[in-house]
Amino acid sequence: MITYGELEALPQEANGSSASEGRHFATRRDKARRDKPVLLWLGAVHGAEVEGLTGLVNLIQVMETGVDLRGREQPTLRALGERCRLLILPCANPDGLARFQPRWTYGMDPATARYWSHGTSDDSGAQESPDPGHLRGGIAPSQSFRGCHFNDAGVDPMQDEFFGRLSSEVGAVLQIARDEAPDWAVSLHHTLYGPEVLRPAYVPIEVQTAVGGLARRYVQRLARADLPYVPPFEPGPDGGDPPPALDLVALLYHASGATAFKFVCPCGVEAPGATRVTPEQILDIHLLLQEALMEHALQLKSDSAASGPRRPANALPTSARD
Repeated sequence: MITYGELEALPQEANGSSASEGRHFATRRDKARRDKPVLLWLGAVHGAEVEGLTGLVNLIQVMETGVDLRGREQPTLRALGERCRLLILPCANPDGLARFQPRWTYGMDPATARYWSHGTSDDSGAQESPDPGHLRGGIAPSQSFRGCHFNDAGVDPMQDEFFGRLSSEVGAVLQIARDEAPDWAVSLHHTLYGPEVLRPAYVPIEVQTAVGGLARRYVQRLARADLPYVPPFEPGPDGGDPPPALDLVALLYHASGATAFKFVCPCGVEAPGATRVTPEQILDIHLLLQEALMEHALQLKSDSAASGPRRPANALPTSARD
């Protein structure tokens, strides 16, 4: 993990569950006391999805030199980054990334891209595993190539056995979240479509609403840059058959109180209906997300400070005093 900005340590008097039960949520971590928002970035949670990793390595380059890896100056991004604490984990799945032999999936046909993502149980070629499910990674004993979604133990970090023994990667990510108590956390992925900020599941509606506000800001930036986008989601309840997956994004919220979400970027796989983007556009899509999230987090911090003194952490709302 690469960090920028000093750590502003905060006392923790309670975990999230007890802080909520006692209606003293600031005893978990009183984040309003910090001068800078804290942003956690996770790249390559799936090893074949290197677009987010590329965006984060470019962010590191910008913070170090002021220019991205194309040599293009990024003064706005650097200035925003200097006003935040950035926690940058370019690769959250080193096993999967090490297994990924191509540079990226850009220009691949869908079957080949699925092969690198989910693996195959067929030695004859690039075929998706018959059941690329996510029960401890969904790896069949007969699988001849383990896809890059998974670590070497066959675990997809996004869909770990969260109520059992965690994989080392997920355990490390959640420990970072508990230690740092980030204000925002984003898990970067790719898709055939997008770009899109996805609605987080199994979090309070207020968290969905906060992520939706960021999504609207981001879409405006994409539109001004003449880049593709998906309209922002509408907050809503979780349900359906099957219901949404309980994934690492939800765990990041419950472990740290972070406003967490998943972002998907088009990857350039050659499929009918897929979003058409150039490699340059893929990078710009990520750099604009970084700008939008930093700007949004800073504005929320400023708005909170301008709203005046906060209610004491041990003060209950009137409705709770009866």
